[in-house]
Amino acid sequence: MMYGVVLYFDTATEQWIKQLWRELSEAGISKYAEEVPDRKPHLTIADYSDVSLVEFTSSFGYRTAK
Repeated sequence: MMYGVVLYFDTATEQWIKQLWRELSEAGISKYAEEVPDRKPHLTIADYSDVSLVEFTSSFGYRTAK
């Protein structure tokens, strides 16, 4: 299973980024925002493709149900 650490922006910053994406698309520079429907601006801090849920969540101080 895949896990990640993702940060999302406040509403004003999200709207600013989406406007920038529209301008880049309209200028023919990048269609990045159109590749995934309802894409939400974010920063991916880390992603893991091969780690157990217990290992992943314990590093953040979370405990999983048994």
